[in-house]
Amino acid sequence: MYAGQFWIGSNSLTYFSKEERDAGSEEHFVTTSREVKKLLFRYRILGETVWGKLIRKNLITGRKLFFPEGLFYEDVYWMPQLYVYATDVFAMGEKLYHHYQNLNSVVFSRNTDHHLDCITIQEMKWRNYIKRNFLKKYRKELEYDSLHDALGITNMIISRYDYPPFSFFEAERRFMKEHVPDYKNNPYIADLKEFPRFLLDLLYSDIDETGFQQVAAKLKGSYDQIKL
Repeated sequence: MYAGQFWIGSNSLTYFSKEERDAGSEEHFVTTSREVKKLLFRYRILGETVWGKLIRKNLITGRKLFFPEGLFYEDVYWMPQLYVYATDVFAMGEKLYHHYQNLNSVVFSRNTDHHLDCITIQEMKWRNYIKRNFLKKYRKELEYDSLHDALGITNMIISRYDYPPFSFFEAERRFMKEHVPDYKNNPYIADLKEFPRFLLDLLYSDIDETGFQQVAAKLKGSYDQIKL
């Protein structure tokens, strides 16, 4: 079961009103079939984070769903497993989880090396997919999930560093070209908007460091108006 969520990205705590909390409708998904699971993946119905959910203990312990230790962005590693293993999902329409984005938090920090954990998490995810034999049934869906990861990482490299590290960008490019080499033929790529597709084209291009820094500098000026 997961609750609706209300996001606020400000430096003050302002709780949502009763009218905002009551918005939305309840939905129940029986997710035992492969086709339904594929839809969950495609539309990312369960989201990308663990918070805001009640998950049965026997699902977690029985499937050995554990977080990687000592790394940031551990939710990114954990969630695709839930998409595969969950068989019954209930979505509450009522918003019960108020997510306050602390803009001074570690996740939003600038010019720090811990953001590199994202690529480590990506590599761990892929090894876990192989270990659990996920790719046989859900390769295209997991590739699409990796494309979303790549978008978040590329966006972070550009927006959270004063001088975006090209070595970080290159590491992400190598990973994606190795594991999702033919991304334009993914059946879900058409779901992405124009700007995310631009970022993927940038990531898969042969752009050098000079060209990358020029593109990054242009993007920084417009990021406040751009939504992934």
